[in-house]
Amino acid sequence: VICLCDMMLVTTGLVASYIERYRCGQWSHDVHLPSFSPERIAIVACLTGAFVQYLNQQTEESVLTVLVLGKLFTDSLMWIWNPTWLGEFPVVYSNLPTIVCLVLAICLPYGLTALANALQPGFLDVESVVFSVILTVITVIALICWSLSVKGEHGEIQDLYGPSLSNPMRILVFGLFNAIMEEIEFRGLMIASLYPNPIQESEAGYPLSFSKILASSEGVIAVSIQCILFGFDHALNGFPTGPSGFVLSAGWAFALGLLRLKSNGIALTYIIHVIADVTIGFLIRASAKPSKKWA
Repeated sequence: VICLCDMMLVTTGLVASYIERYRCGQWSHDVHLPSFSPERIAIVACLTGAFVQYLNQQTEESVLTVLVLGKLFTDSLMWIWNPTWLGEFPVVYSNLPTIVCLVLAICLPYGLTALANALQPGFLDVESVVFSVILTVITVIALICWSLSVKGEHGEIQDLYGPSLSNPMRILVFGLFNAIMEEIEFRGLMIASLYPNPIQESEAGYPLSFSKILASSEGVIAVSIQCILFGFDHALNGFPTGPSGFVLSAGWAFALGLLRLKSNGIALTYIIHVIADVTIGFLIRASAKPSKKWA
């Protein structure tokens, strides 16, 4: 019952966050929302309920719910309090809510334990590794093809990150940092909070096979929810962007979500994400002219 309650709170918060991002359109200094939007009220209500539950029964599952909803609440606050001074550090600016979430995990009892379990590296079985290699190749090709299809007009991210990605070392730092922040948020905390107890294959001790994940309603729901939010987040201000960006990003996130459950960790998804972000960094660097914003 508690696990179901946690899932309902997280799902409600994610839906509210999704609607708010849709209404806002994109991270922008000229976007001003009222302090009490319906979505923000819903997120606050879910966060309050999760925190009360956490106080009554301090478990790893309950603290995960608080962390995810706390991250969503910080996301929501950034529509009101836009820290423009962080514009000089775009990778920190865009990942500030996740950083706040990590600080919260350090402060809360059971927070570090829950974080460690949600972010464990996982297994390196043959099936997962082969899947990772194939997905990496497809990812790089898809990113290059999308960049060519839009003729270097990469959207909001070009203006945000372009000036800071001036050399390969900065691109590598961007890839390493941005990838771990997004993996912590989506494949780490979000999936762990929505699907806290994946069934294990007792014979070998490995996680679910791909077929069992797809046959599990809990697994499919967890992977689907995170992939939709990931896709929409990137469609607004990511790479790739726009409607095609949603399809590509959401599909990619779905594959990463399956891999996260299959390998029971985020090591492989992180490596793939780093390669993707480094590729994105070089594509942004190669586009010299300012890009148009997607409306």
